[in-house]
Amino acid sequence: MSSTDATPAPALRLATLLLALDGLMALHLAGLLGTAGLLAVTLALALAWRNEPLRDRVEAVPGLSRGLVLVAAGVSALDVVYVAASLLDGLARLLVFLLVYRVVMRRALRDLRDVAFLAFFMSPSAWASAPRTPLGRWGVISSGSPSAPRPPRWC
Repeated sequence: MSSTDATPAPALRLATLLLALDGLMALHLAGLLGTAGLLAVTLALALAWRNEPLRDRVEAVPGLSRGLVLVAAGVSALDVVYVAASLLDGLARLLVFLLVYRVVMRRALRDLRDVAFLAFFMSPSAWASAPRTPLGRWGVISSGSPSAPRPPRWC
């Protein structure tokens, strides 16, 4: 058995799930993921801890996993064009879907690397939308940016 086909150790799976939860919290704090969405995705990640029966059922049907990804890509395109308030909102939802999909369908160590890679991109996505949040506006104001509104003088 090669090292890429080995089942990941529980500690590595736990560390990867914690990294994914960190990325989800970043999206939540940036306002790109609502509370209900955060709870739903967290529940899905918790249920994916023992994913073998679900993964085996999906892989038993030829082409079903690829079909799910293609349907998700189509729905994401419609989401970005018609539903999302901005391109960043739609792409953040796609990122969350891909993260959950990779966690549920993980088979080997390389799948956990994909999850870590997707979770890494959640923080820059949240940072890009930071000026829309109160904490982000404070950061822009305190940085002295010429385009930022000036804070009131309290002196």
